[in-house]
Amino acid sequence: MLKTVYDPRRRFLQPARVASTSLGVLISADLVRKPGCRIFHYAISRRNTPLTSAAVSRLAGLILRLRHPSCTTNQLIQGDHGVFHILVPVARQNTVARAA
Repeated sequence: MLKTVYDPRRRFLQPARVASTSLGVLISADLVRKPGCRIFHYAISRRNTPLTSAAVSRLAGLILRLRHPSCTTNQLIQGDHGVFHILVPVARQNTVARAA
């Protein structure tokens, strides 16, 4: 008999939500939480034809300007099957209450 066990990682096994532009550009985004930091992960690709490196650089720059204007570091990675990944680390806010 199989027993169902709660797995807190289960939510990561769900399919990613992907948005599409009128030009067939596919974009998904997720927030990855790690001890001491958060990483915003964006995946970009295009239906039927791969994106050029120049197009990906422009799209990454646009995402960074719109979503992370104070970003000082990011990483652009070319993945498999024409998918590019943008990783934007964001330091966690200090949760200790400040003295007034």
